[in-house]
Amino acid sequence: MRWVERIRRSREGHQDQRKSPRSPGGGLVAHYWTGGAPSPRRVSNVSVDGAYIEAPDKWYPGTVITLIFQLGGTHPATRDEETSNKGELSPCTIRAVVVRSAPDGFGVEFLFGNDGERTGFQQFLREALGTGGASGMPLGRSRTSSA
Repeated sequence: MRWVERIRRSREGHQDQRKSPRSPGGGLVAHYWTGGAPSPRRVSNVSVDGAYIEAPDKWYPGTVITLIFQLGGTHPATRDEETSNKGELSPCTIRAVVVRSAPDGFGVEFLFGNDGERTGFQQFLREALGTGGASGMPLGRSRTSSA
């Protein structure tokens, strides 16, 4: 039935359903548990609302997973400068729901328990990718609580 959905979307001029613009993942990698030892997986794009992770693992849409984001070893901010901890950024853990699966990876939408988690992750992205993201795009829109 996937092919029927693809045809329908192409005829309707399918709109991108992302909540906020994505920035390239830069040196970000994601870790998650599959039952074996976690391996770093490249984050190809990211926003404060979601990400696309390049991985061989297949997840069903709707699956909730815990992701640990960190800068990969090739990123300048993670290099050891003569055994000092300068420039190191602590990993950030976020729960997410798989919204799309593809042959080369999967897309997730982040599940924040509260505004503090969202703000903390947005700060992590600013530090990891630079202010406003690697491409200068905003890392998400601000939300106000109506509760």
